[in-house]
Amino acid sequence: MEIKILSAAELGKIGNKAAVPILLEAVNYNNPFLTTEVVNSLTNIGDTQAIELFVDLLNDPAYRVRLSSLRGLYKIGEGDRIKQILTEALKDEHPEVRRMAATYIGWKDITEAVPSLVQSLNDKEDKVRKAAAITLASLKDKTAVLPLMRLLGDDNVEIREKALESLSILTGESISFDVQLSGSALAGAIEELKDWWQKEKLGKVESFELPSEGESVSVEAVTEVQEVPDETSPEASPVQEPVAETHESITEAALAAMSAEEPAAEESAALEATTEGQDSRLSEAQLRDMSKSEIIALCTERGIECDETFTKTELIELYLK
Repeated sequence: MEIKILSAAELGKIGNKAAVPILLEAVNYNNPFLTTEVVNSLTNIGDTQAIELFVDLLNDPAYRVRLSSLRGLYKIGEGDRIKQILTEALKDEHPEVRRMAATYIGWKDITEAVPSLVQSLNDKEDKVRKAAAITLASLKDKTAVLPLMRLLGDDNVEIREKALESLSILTGESISFDVQLSGSALAGAIEELKDWWQKEKLGKVESFELPSEGESVSVEAVTEVQEVPDETSPEASPVQEPVAETHESITEAALAAMSAEEPAAEESAALEATTEGQDSRLSEAQLRDMSKSEIIALCTERGIECDETFTKTELIELYLK
């Protein structure tokens, strides 16, 4: 058996697809160590013939086999079926499988899995809750904000710290919260934070006023401005972070419409006179207080090619160059 396991591993290193039928047959030995090595080698070879085998092995009694099969599906599988399989793996009986399922969901950017990930914040295993919190931040879905705030009351301080980091990413705000609190003080701090999010942040949409010069801006108009940003719009003030999930795009578009209005002739002249020879870019400190999406918008206005795959630090460096 040891020779078989070593052979399976070497076939994976060689990477020749001619080995695929041999590796598929080797699973019939029903040895979990050999099967795990076979799955790893098939994953390295990358032949899609192995996908159905990986799906079947997700029911294997050995968690290592299930874990390697899940990795294989992440690496070479595509489409809605794979998304559903990775999401269902969040319910696996072994915590390591659940943890990696949460991680792979984030790496594949499966936004449909957000409700299931929110449920994973209640997992009995610390490492699963931690992975779920990290992935929710990467998926950028603000419906996870309140569940993550509840996670600030976790018994594990490290989990609280990770929840706080994720909240800062999702809200685009530098949140001050003492993760060492306990008892009623902790409960009160969490309630205050939830109240801030619900009343202060969500309330901005209700209090927002569109520019009025005899006629209002239609939804179609602000949407058009959002889709085609004005490269000449001023950058002195960062775009205010919209926070209501159901109105986010409208709020962003309305702010873009306001900033896109051209100043009157005399105002333009004054603006040119006061800014001539000066650098209108924001400072690094100002940029660090902004959300990743805001920095991407600023870079786009300057003609800098970037997208969500860039880290916040990389975006700041691009902008400041």
